[in-house]
Amino acid sequence: MVLYEDTQKYLGFFEFPQMTSYVFLKAFFAALFNRNCSQVSRDITDFLYEMKNDSRYEMLLEDITFRSNGVFMYSSEIEDEILTLQNVGLLGKRNPSFGKILIDYTEEIVNEIKLSLKKEEWDLMLEIADQFIVFQKKMEL
Repeated sequence: MVLYEDTQKYLGFFEFPQMTSYVFLKAFFAALFNRNCSQVSRDITDFLYEMKNDSRYEMLLEDITFRSNGVFMYSSEIEDEILTLQNVGLLGKRNPSFGKILIDYTEEIVNEIKLSLKKEEWDLMLEIADQFIVFQKKMEL
């Protein structure tokens, strides 16, 4: 697509995230599925808040904002994108009161997502997924 020169200059004033919240969460769940994790707890927001404070993952999480009410951490981007992924059939929730999110990916979907990312981004996703699995196991104790 060709843009007019003044349009290109105008767009240059805005900073676009390297990775949108939707792409991040879609890839994060793919990395979890790749690590044989088929369901996750709703503690995902607290975990990702901690990850955003790690400079290695900053660029992946720059599109996600967090707010706290003093007790719980909240992110409208995470909630919105989880709902979007549920609507397209990549995530499920069998029992709304259960509080677990089911990952309904296939190997083909995971490979498509992996190929859409840079190798460094996929490797970081796998690192975050590994850390989340450890975090989730600690929360279950």
